[in-house]
Amino acid sequence: EAARIGEANRLGPERAFQELAAAESFVGNVRNAHAAATKRLQAARASGRMGSISAGEASLAAREAQLGDLGAAERGLAAARRAFADPGYQRSAFYPPLRRTQEALLLRAEAEVRMAEGRYADAERAARAALQNEQWNAANKQAIKALVPDMSDDLQDTQILVSQAQLGTVLQRQGRLVEAEAEYRQALVAALRSFGRDSLRVAALALRLSRTMLAQRRFAEARQLADVALATYERYGISKGSRFVATGNFLAAVAAREAGDPVSADAAIERALAVFADDPDERYLRVESQPSVLVSRIASGQASSIMASAERLAAVRTRNFGERHYQTAQARGILAAAQAATGRREDALAGFRASVPILLQASRQSEDEDGSALRERVQRFVLESYIVLLSTLPAAAGGGFDPAAEAFRVADAARAQGVQRALAESAARSGIRDPNLAALVRQEQDARKQIAAQFGLLSNI
Repeated sequence: EAARIGEANRLGPERAFQELAAAESFVGNVRNAHAAATKRLQAARASGRMGSISAGEASLAAREAQLGDLGAAERGLAAARRAFADPGYQRSAFYPPLRRTQEALLLRAEAEVRMAEGRYADAERAARAALQNEQWNAANKQAIKALVPDMSDDLQDTQILVSQAQLGTVLQRQGRLVEAEAEYRQALVAALRSFGRDSLRVAALALRLSRTMLAQRRFAEARQLADVALATYERYGISKGSRFVATGNFLAAVAAREAGDPVSADAAIERALAVFADDPDERYLRVESQPSVLVSRIASGQASSIMASAERLAAVRTRNFGERHYQTAQARGILAAAQAATGRREDALAGFRASVPILLQASRQSEDEDGSALRERVQRFVLESYIVLLSTLPAAAGGGFDPAAEAFRVADAARAQGVQRALAESAARSGIRDPNLAALVRQEQDARKQIAAQFGLLSNI
C-alpha cells in the first residue's frame, strides 16, 4: 500500500517506505516502523544506489537497536558505513550535497546502538556530531535544495528535531536532566514554530520532556505535558499498539498518583493496558511489568489483579540477575507487598526479609532511564508495606524475631540511606579538581550505565 501511494505521488517505493517508517516512529509503533524500514532497505537494494542503501541500512540498524537486537544493529551499522564509503558513490553527483545528511543518518544510528549498549559517552559524541551536521544543513538549506530539488523543508526541519531529541535522550540516560530538558525545550519550541501544536512531532517531544520532568520530581509539569501529547494522539485516532500512547498514560498515572489523585492514576493505567489489548507480550513488557504500575495497583486495593504479573516479574529477574541483585530484590519486594495486601502474611514476611536488606544497600542500587524518582517511589512503598506488616505481627513472632525492633531498624536505615544519597549528590556537585581522579569517577559512572543498560535488555527477555 505504501508503495502504491508513493508511486501515485511520484515518490517511489523507497521514499514511501521511508515516510511510513518515520510516521510509525512518531506515534510510537516501533515494530511497524521496523517493518517499514525493512521494506525501505529492500527497495534501496533493488535500486542499486549506494547512498540509498547506506541510508536504509542505517535506518533499520537504529530500529534494531530500539528493539534490543544489538547483533543485527551492529551488522546493519557496519553495512551502512560500507555503502557510504563506496568509491563509486563518493564520486557521484549526489555525494557532495547529501554528504552531511548521510553522515547524520549514520551518526544517529550509531548513537541509538551505543545507547542500547549503555555506552553513553560514545552515544553523546555521535548524537552531537549528527546535530552539528543537521545544523549545517539548515544553514545551507537553499544551496542544498538547488542541487537536490525534492529535498523538502519538512524533511530537513524534521531531521534536526530528531537529532536534537536524540541528544536530549542521551543526556537524560546519563542523569544530566537539566541539560536534557534544555535540548527538549529547544526542540519543542522549534517544532511548534515549524509544524504547529497539533503535530505528532510536537506530541513526541512533549512526551520526552514529560519523562524528564518526572525524573526531576516535577510531577504537575510531567502530567500536563503527558496530557498534551495524549490529546494529540486522540485527535488522530492513534491508540492500538502505540508505545507513545502507553508511555503517555503511564507518565500521567505516576504524576496523578504523586499528586494524590488515585482515581485518575488508575484510569490512566487502564488506558495504557488497552493500548496492547491484542498483544499480551507487549502489554506485559510495556505496562504490566512496570514496578510503578504494580505498586500503584496495590495501593489502590487491586493487589489480586496484579499478583500474576508480580510473580512473573520476580521469577524473570531472579533467573536473569540472580538472588542478590537489586532488581531481583525490588521485584520480590513488590510481590511481598502484594502478598501482604491479600492476606498471605507468611509469604510476604519471607519475601520482605529476603529483599529489604538488599534494597537498603546503596551500592546495589541500579540506574534506570527515569533517574531515581520512580525507583525511590517504589522502594518507599515496599518499605512502608513491610513496616505496616510488622505492625500487625505479635511481639513474640518466634525464632527470636522482634517485629517492633525490625520496624525501627528498617525506618532508621531508610532515613540514613536518604542522608547518604543527599551527601553523595552534594559531593558530585562540588566537582573534582584532580583530572586523573575525575577520569576514574567518569569511567566508573560510565561502567554503571553500561551495566544498567545490559540489565535493561535482560529485563525484556
